[in-house]
Amino acid sequence: MDIRVERSQTLPTETIQTLYELFDAGYKDADLSYLDKAIETFRYVAIAEEDGELVGFSFGDSLLKELPQMEGEQAIALPGLACVSANIRQQGFFKQLTLAAIGAGEGVDGKRPFLFAGRMAHPITYRAVAANFDSTVPSVSKPITGWHQEVAEVVGGLLGSSVDLDTFVVKGAGKPVGYPRLEYEATAEELAVFEQVNRDQGDSLLAMCWMPVAPAGW
Repeated sequence: MDIRVERSQTLPTETIQTLYELFDAGYKDADLSYLDKAIETFRYVAIAEEDGELVGFSFGDSLLKELPQMEGEQAIALPGLACVSANIRQQGFFKQLTLAAIGAGEGVDGKRPFLFAGRMAHPITYRAVAANFDSTVPSVSKPITGWHQEVAEVVGGLLGSSVDLDTFVVKGAGKPVGYPRLEYEATAEELAVFEQVNRDQGDSLLAMCWMPVAPAGW
């Protein structure tokens, strides 16, 4: 498996075409313009190939920025659209690609906690975060606070997204982004968090957590 990171906005046309094809294979009714938006939003994309064939990709970025109620610049990791071939799912490549993309930015250096903040398309991606970090918001066990809302507004600006600060629903473009071709069973808690997310309208959920530990009061 060969994994490399490239600048999103300098991708060759033929590489973008392979990303389209994998996205279309992984999602029913995939909206390819959503991938175009990812190219505009995120500076980096991690690409995985096996025997010269694309088997996975993940857009992402990281940066330093001041956040409300915190002193000095904070590290922020922004995972983006990601997709892996069905034959390599559940082998850790999704996480590996995500970390490679966000690691290409200047925010995550392993020396300080960082805010991990991304749009989640469905409960299975949210679960990967919420199951491992109890600082995750939104959550049925952790009410959204004013501080969370202030930070979410900043993150929404970085992503070019409109975020409902009461639910953390990211408003879509009025059409589906796509429906993942995978089977999963969401828990009652996950369904509650995603209750206001309308995938038919292209909505997603902004989820945030601090890694490895959250600041006091979060």
